[in-house]
Amino acid sequence: MKTILETEQDNWFDELPSEIQNSVNIGLKQSENIECISHKEAMIDIQEWLKKSIKN
Repeated sequence: MKTILETEQDNWFDELPSEIQNSVNIGLKQSENIECISHKEAMIDIQEWLKKSIKN
């Protein structure tokens, strides 16, 4: 995402609602601070959540 935002010539990001811009900026900052999990870990968490949701 960061690469796209830095290389995109049309600055479509500025046209996004401020709530979306804020969310993207928060995510980028979290990523830079390694405050995130890998895609693999996220998929495992989602699968576990889905199993629990189906049981209820």
